[in-house]
Amino acid sequence: MKSIHALVAGAALCGICSVAVAQTKTDAMCAVIDSFAEGIAVGETRSMELETQYGGSVNQIASKSCKPSVMDAKGRAICEWMMQNTSFEFMEHNISRVVKCVTKGMELIRKDVYVKSLSGEFSVYRPQADIQVTYQFNSPHDKRNFFAIRIKGVEPEED
Repeated sequence: MKSIHALVAGAALCGICSVAVAQTKTDAMCAVIDSFAEGIAVGETRSMELETQYGGSVNQIASKSCKPSVMDAKGRAICEWMMQNTSFEFMEHNISRVVKCVTKGMELIRKDVYVKSLSGEFSVYRPQADIQVTYQFNSPHDKRNFFAIRIKGVEPEED
């Protein structure tokens, strides 16, 4: 009987472990953003903007675009990835992913949260780069839905 209880307890523990591993899985977007920031020189600035626009009527075409500040290898890489791996329909989810990656925190938007409108701007200060994120989704004043990431190389802080 003890072996059955141990088997059940072990199975329950394995179930909990697999849930914990799934919850801590890193979004691939984070590695792409980190790569975009990697190796930035002091005073150098890199940026990119992903934008979606909905066609307001049958005659208007919906679009998705990515614009880097410089079309070099890093600019091409981040935009190619963003165009293929972000949602056209759910910009609020894209924004939530960017916030989670840049802040190393939690997602703002989950399956159980419905967002009607979202806009803002924040900065994160890392040892060799300052990262500024601007975003907008479903604004009553502007039909653009976008997020923009601007990275500036800075001198490492001394402890």
